[in-house]
Amino acid sequence: MRSWYRAALVAAALVFSPAVAAAQLQLGAELEAIFPGGDELGNDTGVGYAGRLGYAIDGPMIEIVPELRIGYVNFAEPADKTRLDVGLWRYTAGLRLGVGEILRPTVFAHIGYGDVVFGGPGGTIFEEGFGDSAFTWDAGLAFDLAILPLIDVGVHGAYNRLETSTAVDWWSAGVHAVLDF
Repeated sequence: MRSWYRAALVAAALVFSPAVAAAQLQLGAELEAIFPGGDELGNDTGVGYAGRLGYAIDGPMIEIVPELRIGYVNFAEPADKTRLDVGLWRYTAGLRLGVGEILRPTVFAHIGYGDVVFGGPGGTIFEEGFGDSAFTWDAGLAFDLAILPLIDVGVHGAYNRLETSTAVDWWSAGVHAVLDF
């Protein structure tokens, strides 16, 4: 009788114990449409792209990913040539928190350093330009689809800001893919 009781206890512990958290390296790429938030950048849509490297900590129905991200944002050349051309590099660290296994809603935020280059009327951002560097941050939402074991794909949207003397802010919306190692 005691053997049955012990076996039942062990079986219950194995069945009802929480899943062991697993960790894995992630390498991601993003492509975004950029929508300027202020009049100084005009109203034209630009493009952005980024790469990220993270370490996913997976638990039951939850994923936490501390990550490093490097990205470039190219605001569209303004139709009004009296405005500035603007491009910027961003180097950030952040965190993603996702809930779910196959369809995973995710919140994310990053902080870091941004390097913006302004170009004069008629010039490119690399000619006639001057630059500024400052604190940058973003916060947003994503929806990931994790059907394949090694690849997640999804869409995301975020509010972004670079805290220069004339703050640069924009909205971004795009697609991303992540490889899990």
